This record gives sequence, C-alpha cells and structure tokens, in this order.
Amino acid sequence: MTPETEKQLRKAWLKQKFGSWDYHEELLRLHDEYLTSLKRHWSDPELQKRHPGDYQGMISPVFFNLDRISKPGTIPRNSWKAGKETGWANTISYNFNRGMDYAGVNEYQELSGAERQRLNELVGQMLRIQENIRITVEDGWDDDDILDTDLTGPIDWPSNWMNELPAEVVAAALGPVSKSRPNVGAGEPCPAAGWWFTPAKADSRRYFRQGEVMPALGGDYGDTYWQWSPDQSAPRL
Repeated sequence: MTPETEKQLRKAWLKQKFGSWDYHEELLRLHDEYLTSLKRHWSDPELQKRHPGDYQGMISPVFFNLDRISKPGTIPRNSWKAGKETGWANTISYNFNRGMDYAGVNEYQELSGAERQRLNELVGQMLRIQENIRITVEDGWDDDDILDTDLTGPIDWPSNWMNELPAEVVAAALGPVSKSRPNVGAGEPCPAAGWWFTPAKADSRRYFRQGEVMPALGGDYGDTYWQWSPDQSAPRL
C-alpha cells in the first residue's frame, strides 16, 4: 500500500468515526458528566444563599436548557443518523474559558482551581467532538485537515482500523489487486481453483480445480512448477 493510499483510507476511517452513533454518544457522556458535576456543586444550600442571583441563573436558563440534551444511551443506535439536528448537540453553547457561555451567570462560583480545570478540560473535549461531527456532517474538511490532530484532538487508532472500513471503500482505494499465488510443484494439490501455467511448456495455461493434483510435464526445462495466471478469463473460442 502506498503512503497516499493509506492516507486516503485513514481519512475515510475518521469520517466514519466522526459520523458514528458511538462518537455522538461520547459527546453526550461528557456533557452528562459536566452537567452532573455542576448540579452537584450547586446543590449546596449555603452556596445558593451566598449567590442567589447565580443560583437562579443556573436553574434557568442553564439547567433548563442543558437538561433538554439527550442522555447517553437514550437514542436508539438503529434509528440514529448524523445530521444537523441529531449529529451534534447544537443547543449547547460551550466556551473554552468559562464552561457554558451564559451571560451574567457564573456557573463556576466558588469552584476549586482543580475542579474548574477538570470541567474546562471536559468542555475542551466536547468542543473538539462537536466540531468534528459538524464538519463531517457538512462535508467541510479541507484537504488533509481531518488528519491534523491539532484540529481534531488526539485520535485513538485501533490496530485493526482498516478492517472497520467497508470492503468496497478499501477496494476502491487499493484499486485492482493482483491475486498472486505461490508457485506449486508437480504432484502437489492445487491450492485455489483457477487458471495456471508453467514455463516448462508453451501454451500450458489451463484450469485446475482446488485440490486437483498438478501434473508434471517433463521435457528439458527440469522440474515442473505451476504459476497462477494473471489472466483468469476463460479462453475465447
């Protein structure tokens, strides 16, 4: 496989991943973790008393809107399709620095530095996934941008990633593949049904069934070895 072919297949795999139900579920899982953490933080009655304005803002619009996002596992896999309505959580307004971008509401009120950093990291992951899905759905990747991890975020490539692609996608990228076979000596069974020939005799091309014993032709050439013919079409009459 050439480097260019591998690159094309990797791009196809990434588009398949970014448009998948599993990838969208990861976005919903991160969102649920983020929302649950904020609700736990704001469940403290003393915090609510100290910051009544922010608490009211968290009830609405923050929690009111974010509770409308689907929970992980609630969208059936067999009925889900990536699209502008379901392909990303487009009602979530994220911001790298402040979590949810709701003007006038400090949702991180009195959070520890470590917890603030953890939630901002969750937001960063969600932004990456959200953008990857959106650009894939809109077919908006330019050239090799989809391979740039500075744009997509880190990618966990499985060792058998190519096996996850549809066979027709791989076949189209690889183009015609020579179905070569090892040479088979006379007296050995034919390993695959098809047309074979031997340099031991001119015009020796013939069809063998799998398991059929390959014959020896003798002559001055020496031992007979049969080779898989590049031309697997039947002879014309």
